[in-house]
Amino acid sequence: MILSLTSCENEDNSVQHETTVHTHEIVSTLIDKFSKPIPIPPKTTDSYDNPITRNSTKIISVGLKQIMQPISLENSAKINDILSEIDTTFKIKFGQKEEILTIELQKLQKEGNYTTRYINEEKDIFNSIDILYNLSTIHFNDDYSKAVVIMGMSRGKLSGFADIIVLERVDRKWLIIKRENLHIS
Repeated sequence: MILSLTSCENEDNSVQHETTVHTHEIVSTLIDKFSKPIPIPPKTTDSYDNPITRNSTKIISVGLKQIMQPISLENSAKINDILSEIDTTFKIKFGQKEEILTIELQKLQKEGNYTTRYINEEKDIFNSIDILYNLSTIHFNDDYSKAVVIMGMSRGKLSGFADIIVLERVDRKWLIIKRENLHIS
């Protein structure tokens, strides 16, 4: 009896560890993919000079909400429709109590030219950061080969979007295989 209880506890810890590791890998992938300087608009024949200069060496300041909120039920049908196009076995059972996860900055694998920090609700948030990310809880299929997350990204008060993002783990790396917009401002 004691052995079986210990075995279940170890299995729960193993699943929790696996979820945490993959969560941080995915968050790192998303930040690396989207934390880049805004491209320069093309030069036009207008009479004004374009004061924007290319600066690919700029360090982007990324603000990250630490808590990953559960996906709302209003998005559940759309997410399951997207997932059924990709993998008919990957369904999320919405409405169950989800564990709220937190992102730990020291576990992120940074590849891009950016700095990250936690951000809370502030009045003038975009005076201190270039990009703000808000991520939902990440849902995985049974073998951790596919995942789905809602990512909100904003570069200003009226400059942002939220997307449903489906990822697949290929050669030990998470790749975005589908991206569908939920809203844009």
